[in-house]
Amino acid sequence: MRQRILSFLLIVVCLMNTKVLKAEIASGKCGGNITWVLEDDFTLKLDGSGAMGEYFSYLVPWYEYRTEIKKVSIAEGVTNICDNAFYGCCNVASITLPKSVVAIGGAAFANCALLESVTIPESVTSIGGWAFAECHGLQSIALPGSLRSIGNHAFYNCGNLASLYIPESVTSIGDYAFQNCERLTECHLPESMTSVGNYVFSGCSCLASINIPETITRIGAHAFEGCFRITSLNMPNSVSSIEDEAFKGCGGLTYVVIPESMKRIGENAFGGCANVKELIYADGCTTALRTYLQDITSVTFPNSMTSIEEHAFAGCTRLQAVDIPESCESVSKCAFVFCSNLKKVTLPSSCKTLFSRSFDGCEALEEICCKASCPPVVFSDAFYSSVYENAILNVPANCGEAYKAHGAWSKFVNIKEMDMHSSVFVPASSAVTISIEKGAITLSNIPVNSVVCVYTTDGELIETQRANKNTLTLKLPRQKIYIIKTSGKVFKVKV
Repeated sequence: MRQRILSFLLIVVCLMNTKVLKAEIASGKCGGNITWVLEDDFTLKLDGSGAMGEYFSYLVPWYEYRTEIKKVSIAEGVTNICDNAFYGCCNVASITLPKSVVAIGGAAFANCALLESVTIPESVTSIGGWAFAECHGLQSIALPGSLRSIGNHAFYNCGNLASLYIPESVTSIGDYAFQNCERLTECHLPESMTSVGNYVFSGCSCLASINIPETITRIGAHAFEGCFRITSLNMPNSVSSIEDEAFKGCGGLTYVVIPESMKRIGENAFGGCANVKELIYADGCTTALRTYLQDITSVTFPNSMTSIEEHAFAGCTRLQAVDIPESCESVSKCAFVFCSNLKKVTLPSSCKTLFSRSFDGCEALEEICCKASCPPVVFSDAFYSSVYENAILNVPANCGEAYKAHGAWSKFVNIKEMDMHSSVFVPASSAVTISIEKGAITLSNIPVNSVVCVYTTDGELIETQRANKNTLTLKLPRQKIYIIKTSGKVFKVKV
């Protein structure tokens, strides 16, 4: 009896000092020095050192168990997460990568629908294409300071990703990287980048703030399409190219400033931006490129402007007044075609040619002010036919007879001579009147206590005054164009 008791106690002691081994569902190798085990609680463990093997999605060793895997444990020593490694592991909620990992492969965690948390170590330098695509549970992710590149579609359709900081180490973000991240509200682009890829933030409908650093030279096609909550756009003087439909449907924008560096604006780049009323070409711009902003009510040109692109303002049906700067020698073909509400046009003294259909379809024109002493060459179809009878053509003093005897100008019924030293453009709907005398600008019929702000053409605020009565006089340097804003109205004044 005593011997049986001692034997029983010995067995108990042995059991207490023995680790309980979990049953294995499956196991094998994944690369030269890495082994994997899927335990019966559906924890997938990877052990060893070096790189994982490379597989197509359905050839990953544990692929048939992907929907049952609940946890993933990766040992220190593994240096990469291979392509498609955990594709479709839809029940994995969190993953911590070891500090030895330097690269995350393409589609490595794609379609991990319940994945909420990923810890990426400071050793990782690249995230492959589609790496976290369709991870609908992912709300935030901390990208390490070691990261250099983010691949195409890397976070595509991560619909709950709300915040993201891209570190300064990143030099490349692939096309579609954050497309349809519908809850993303803001994103910081690092100064290490030189371009914004195609479709990168398209469909990010909650994106309200985006910084574009001064290192960016190109904004890709559809890059911010459908980001209708963006209300302001800081376009640095480094961007030279905006590709097709880059800002299409950004309905929250109210004004756009085109920088001096801009050389190309793609087709429909700002299409559907219906709330942009003010278009400003910054000082230094030489060509008025077509923006496809069809709902603008005012456009400001700098004195550096030498040409207006063909069809630049075609179909801008809300544009009412245009003042073409002194540096511009011609108005290109169809530049303002079908601006059906355009009422006043001022042509500079430097103007030499109005090309075919430059103002065709502008049947509402009431006044054309041409400052050129020598009548410019004007194509016979430059103006809509009824304009010759209905509009007033204002020309410099003592030049009326020259215009009456010159080509298409002679078709104007109403030609008047006037003083060309100053000009004011006031919206037709405004009760405010503006007069200029000896460099002083007087605003009349403005509400008492209203604030009057004066800006340069590149948007710099240079003066603010409050009106203590219904008139206000401003004294500003001559030979400049100013933008004056008061009581919700915008005026352009040349002194």
